[in-house]
Amino acid sequence: MPPLVPDAEYTGVFLRAEHGRFERRARWFLWFAISTPGPHLKAELYLSCPCPEGKGSFGLGSKLVAAYAVATGAMPRRRDRITKAVFRNKLFRFRTRTVIKDKDGHVRPAADHYSVIDRLLAVEAGKVTR
Repeated sequence: MPPLVPDAEYTGVFLRAEHGRFERRARWFLWFAISTPGPHLKAELYLSCPCPEGKGSFGLGSKLVAAYAVATGAMPRRRDRITKAVFRNKLFRFRTRTVIKDKDGHVRPAADHYSVIDRLLAVEAGKVTR
């Protein structure tokens, strides 16, 4: 389970992309390590990006398309084949949020709260390439 950090804006580097299922839906998990100096330095958080079912393409409003646009400065040419390589070797600014409810909308016990990346905001360092 990811750590709990205060909801704020942080900078962080991309670590890896993992494909998996969460709440019965296919998702890409983009993992980042916080690089903002402080008590949460090197804490690893993820951005969860739902995937289209079947062989569809990502919608224009999907989280992965929005993250890709931040990383490259442009929309992807093909939304059915989005490479995660565009996130490598870059420092991003992102906003976090605390997960306090379970999949059924019930409030989790305080010990089960954790943080996730809500969205990528900007590339802070690294070459923005297409």
